[in-house]
Amino acid sequence: MPTLNLGIVAHVDAGKTTLTERLLFEAGVTTHIGRVDHGDTVTDADAIERQRGITIRSAVVSFPIGDTLVDLIDTPGHSDFVAEVERALAVLDGAVLVVSAVEGVQAQTRVLIRILERLRIPFLVFANKTIDQFAASQFDLALDRSHLQLTFADEFNTLNLRNGSSGTWNTNFWWGGANGSSLTGNGELQWYIDANYAPTSSVKPFNIQNGVLTITAAKAPDAIKPYINNYQYTSGLLTTHDSFAQTYGYFEIRADMPEKQGAWPAFWLLPADGSWPPELDAIEMTGQDPNKLLLTSHTNETGTHTTVSSTPYVADTGGFHKYGVLWTENELVWYFDNVEVAHAATPADMHEPMYMLVDLAVGGIAGTPADGLATPAEMQIDYIHAYSLHDWIV
Repeated sequence: MPTLNLGIVAHVDAGKTTLTERLLFEAGVTTHIGRVDHGDTVTDADAIERQRGITIRSAVVSFPIGDTLVDLIDTPGHSDFVAEVERALAVLDGAVLVVSAVEGVQAQTRVLIRILERLRIPFLVFANKTIDQFAASQFDLALDRSHLQLTFADEFNTLNLRNGSSGTWNTNFWWGGANGSSLTGNGELQWYIDANYAPTSSVKPFNIQNGVLTITAAKAPDAIKPYINNYQYTSGLLTTHDSFAQTYGYFEIRADMPEKQGAWPAFWLLPADGSWPPELDAIEMTGQDPNKLLLTSHTNETGTHTTVSSTPYVADTGGFHKYGVLWTENELVWYFDNVEVAHAATPADMHEPMYMLVDLAVGGIAGTPADGLATPAEMQIDYIHAYSLHDWIV
């Protein structure tokens, strides 16, 4: 029978022995979960261990799981007994490094990590504690909207396109050509259709139905390719460049993102004065990796274009979800369904009005569509909102 030597290691009072008790109970080795404070745990058998509530010597409990014999080794956590820990580590096939979710990483945690890495022992990190030991300040709490004042709202009951000096949404970058545009520097494969350009008017990337805006990325018809620089795909872009810009605030989209290889939806902000960077990406995603949020700020504060990015994973982005970014004088905070998922310092050059953009790109970081968009990709938008922070309306 093959044997697996699995060690439980941790800084003192992280809950290592308690975890060991739970594992033994779940494996059917015991019928009762012992407690350190009751002095009835399996691995703290010595009288002094039970009296003082700490592990002094490594202890082993063996039990079968399937065809494998598991030797579960509970080791001391106190730094005074690190030699005892190293003795046990010499025989391990793997380890569980327990970290108190309340106290966080301790000096002894770092010592253990260095030892595990030096011995090339694979390990996973287990954050341990019971719910009553947490405080509210240790959680990412929901967005507090009480200090936000609505300054922009489009519920997409209609699509109010820019027409001369009126209307909300432009369908082209301000620097784009009369026939539309693309971002070639990003490796994008789509051409954004300009709603005011007659030769491509047969392609309609925007559709409103039941209060939902759908932006569609699809194969470009052969008939219009000469008018769109022979791009293979068409899609849609909306911007508030000529209608709305704001310094600081909360910017939010509620959308159902495409889950399709090659689709690259985004909701983002650019400076109203036409400079770049900075840029603030409230949300970007790639269709083939829909649970990965791409959250980025771009800056030129050092004289060179640099980015600060976070890529949190969320459990599910199927259907409609809220994606937002809070931009303040000092901090940027990104939210998913009203819960904070990332934050960063506000760059030194991000203190002037910015306007909103939403688009469905193809290619770039999302790669080439696997099916050539034989089935079009769709980004559905329920609403786009912007809020000011008290008197910070511009």
